[in-house]
Amino acid sequence: MIRVKEYFQWFCKERLPRLIGNLLMLFFTLLAVYFCFRALSGSEPHPAVAIAEFFFSLGCILAAALLFVGLHLHKISGFFINGLLFPKNYLKNAPMVLSPIHGLIIAGDYRGAEQQLLELQEKYPVNAEIAWTLQDLYADRMQNQDRAALAIQRYLDSRPVRENDSYFRLVMRYTEFLQRQGRFSELKEMLKRELARNIFIPAEADVIRKRLENIQSKIQ
Repeated sequence: MIRVKEYFQWFCKERLPRLIGNLLMLFFTLLAVYFCFRALSGSEPHPAVAIAEFFFSLGCILAAALLFVGLHLHKISGFFINGLLFPKNYLKNAPMVLSPIHGLIIAGDYRGAEQQLLELQEKYPVNAEIAWTLQDLYADRMQNQDRAALAIQRYLDSRPVRENDSYFRLVMRYTEFLQRQGRFSELKEMLKRELARNIFIPAEADVIRKRLENIQSKIQ
């Protein structure tokens, strides 16, 4: 369970600076529009004041542009690099449409769903949704926790980039499987490896750390 204090600390560190930056960018943009309109509309009777307002609006535009570059340029450049120069890399992380596979599962065609999911996981090994659906199929429908654990292991071995909380959910699910199977040494090494990646928010890292301490006490 994510504690409020830790979530607040994470929000202040990861989200608050970006929020403030976006608000400042909006503020400078509105100032630029206002003073540029005043300078060019002729509403100001003194030419010197109009010129000063015009240059002030240019300064506001520059400030807003610098904030935009600092906050968003890396996302835009990343999109063009992945989407245009390396489209295959971009497609690896593209959202999957798994509705037909879910339909097979509901209809009871587990083998058909398994075959399609395995093909997709081989093609898109870093896709968390595929890994989660496959392990769920094995664990809850086919009652095969060994294969469920293997599906998550393949995903984690692909060293995916964390995009949302699905990565943490899969790590914890994998932890449950290993713990039920008594594979404590393997579980200990996996948790250490995941903590070393430094990709978890403080609350998630705390959960993993406590689970690791619990496993270490059992091994001893």
